[in-house]
Amino acid sequence: MNREKTKDRAQIQQEYVDWYVNGLSITDMMRQIADEMHDDLDMLDDKELVKEVKCYAPEIVENLTLMIS
Repeated sequence: MNREKTKDRAQIQQEYVDWYVNGLSITDMMRQIADEMHDDLDMLDDKELVKEVKCYAPEIVENLTLMIS
């Protein structure tokens, strides 16, 4: 076995992530992060969403009355 050409999963994964991220523009990266956040937040019910927002950006939901449809 040629040790110089041997990589474990962690190395392959890290190299792929680095390659992918380095190829993105800032705009593409921001769009991808926003899309992933929307996907994650869409899985929350209204109360869970408010709790999540309160944890990280409480100013968004301070003094708010939630309209539930």
